[in-house]
Amino acid sequence: MDTFYNALDSDKIDKICLICVALRDYTPQRQDREYNKHMITFREGDKFHILDNSDEFGLWFAKSLSTSRKGWIPSSYVMPETEL
Repeated sequence: MDTFYNALDSDKIDKICLICVALRDYTPQRQDREYNKHMITFREGDKFHILDNSDEFGLWFAKSLSTSRKGWIPSSYVMPETEL
């Protein structure tokens, strides 16, 4: 699980140049504040630049195109813009 948090501080994140669009709203539900502070809350239609999609738990490290915030998003809530 250390990799989960270490990616937030990494300056050498592999850029994969993928833009994704949120399929539905998402708000983190876990009670762990440390976990939640690294997750991005978003609305249907929000767009993200995916910076790292190598997480084995189904989370992608992304940058919101509307807020510039970086954090983790669930990959099952987004779809590549080119597939819409």
